[in-house]
Amino acid sequence: MILNLSGKFKNHLSLGFSRLNDECDRWLLWVPVFMVMGVAGYFQLTHEPDLYTVAVLFCSMSLLAIALHRLQLRVWLYTLMYSVFPMVFGFCLAWAHTHMTHTQTLKAELGPRLVVGQIHAIDKAQANKKRYVLENLAIPGLAPEETPKRVRVMARKTVGELRPGMWVEVLAGLRPPTPPVVPGGYDFQRAAYFQGLGGTGFALSAIAAEPWLEKQRLAKQLQEQSSWWPTKQDIERARYSVGERIQHALGAGTTAAVAKALLNGDRGEIPESLADSYRASGLAHLLAISGLHVGLVAGLIFLFVRRMLFMLGLIGLARTTRFSPKNIGAVIGIAVALFYTLLAGATPPTQRAFLMITILFLGVLIDRKVLSMRTVALAASLMIMLAPEIVVGASFQLSFSAVIALIAFYETYQMKMHRSDKRWKRIVFYAFGIIVTSLIASVATTP
Repeated sequence: MILNLSGKFKNHLSLGFSRLNDECDRWLLWVPVFMVMGVAGYFQLTHEPDLYTVAVLFCSMSLLAIALHRLQLRVWLYTLMYSVFPMVFGFCLAWAHTHMTHTQTLKAELGPRLVVGQIHAIDKAQANKKRYVLENLAIPGLAPEETPKRVRVMARKTVGELRPGMWVEVLAGLRPPTPPVVPGGYDFQRAAYFQGLGGTGFALSAIAAEPWLEKQRLAKQLQEQSSWWPTKQDIERARYSVGERIQHALGAGTTAAVAKALLNGDRGEIPESLADSYRASGLAHLLAISGLHVGLVAGLIFLFVRRMLFMLGLIGLARTTRFSPKNIGAVIGIAVALFYTLLAGATPPTQRAFLMITILFLGVLIDRKVLSMRTVALAASLMIMLAPEIVVGASFQLSFSAVIALIAFYETYQMKMHRSDKRWKRIVFYAFGIIVTSLIASVATTP
C-alpha cells in the first residue's frame, strides 16, 4: 500500500516537472511577479532588517544557485532562479532603495516659522488654494542636518507671479507627514518619504519672492550655459508654462482644465462635478495620462513621419534599411514619447507606457514584433528596479493589471482571426475588439 502510494507520488511529481519544463519559455514572465512579492514583503515588515540579515539572505540564495548549477539540477535551478531568487532580489532591492533615499523628516510639529526655499513644483489643490513644494530650505531653529530636503506648503495668497525655480519666503506652520488614517489605507508617510518630502504645512502669510536670493539666481542663470539635458526644475518650469499657455488660450473654464490634464497631467483645476460625471460614465481613466495617451501621440508621430518621408520619395527609395522611413519614424516616436512622459510628470502609468512604447519601437528597428507578455514583464522589471516603492501604489497595480489582461486576451484570440482569409471576419473582430477592450480593462481593474 505504502509502496503503491509512493509510486503514484513519484509519477505525479515526474509529470509535474515535465509540464513545468514544457513551460520554460514562459518562466521569464514570472520574474516581475516574484519581485513584486519580495518588495511587498519588505514593506509589510514591522521592524527594519539590518544590513547583516539582508546580506546573509542574498548571499545564501547566490550560493544555493551555484550549488544547484554544479550538481546539474536544472529543473530545481531554474525554479530557484525564476521564483525564489527574484523574490529575494526584490526584497533586497526595496531595502537598498529605502536606505539610499534617506529622507530627513521633521521630528515634531513646528509653530510659525519664516521658511525660505526654492519652488520645486506648483499644483492646484482646491479652487482658491495652491500647493508649493519648496526645496533648498532654510528654517530658523533647525540645524542643516535636521532640515528636510523638501516641504509642501498650501497657500491661498501670493505676492506677484511665482514660477518653479524662484526663491520665496513664507511664514508657515509645519508638521511631519501624517500616517495612514485607517489600517491598510493610503500611507502618505511612505509616499512622502520616497518623494523627498520631510514635512507639510499651511502658509500663514502670502508667499512672496525673496529679493536677494532671486536676484542671485537670475544673475547665475545669465552666467551659466544651460545643459543639453533638462533638470527637474527645467521640466517643472516647462510643465507650468504649458499650463499657463493653455489657460491663456482657452480661458479659465472646464475646457482648459481638461486640456491641461491631458497635456501636462495637472488635474487640480477640474471641477468636482465634472470629475464625478467622468467617473459615472466610466471614462475617468481618460483624464489620467497612461498608455492610451502616450501610445496615440507616439503612434501618430510615427505614422506621420513615415508617410511624409515616403511622399518626399528621397529616403523611401533608398535600398538600405538603416535609414528607412520606418526606422526614422521609430526613433522620432521614441523621442516624442519621452518628451510627453516628462511633460506629464513621469507618473508610474506614463513610465510603463514609455517603456513599452520604446521596446515596441526598438522591435520596429530590428524588424521584430515585441508587443507581448515579455514586453510587459520587461517594463515591469525595469520599473521595479528603478523605484520599488511604486509596487504598493494603486497606480502601478491598476496600470499593469489592465495591460496584462488586454495582452492575454489578444494573444489568445487575435492571431486566430488574423490567420483567416475572410475579410468580414476581420471587420467583425475589429468592431468587437473596440467594445471588448474597454470591458476587459474595467473588469481587470475592478478589484
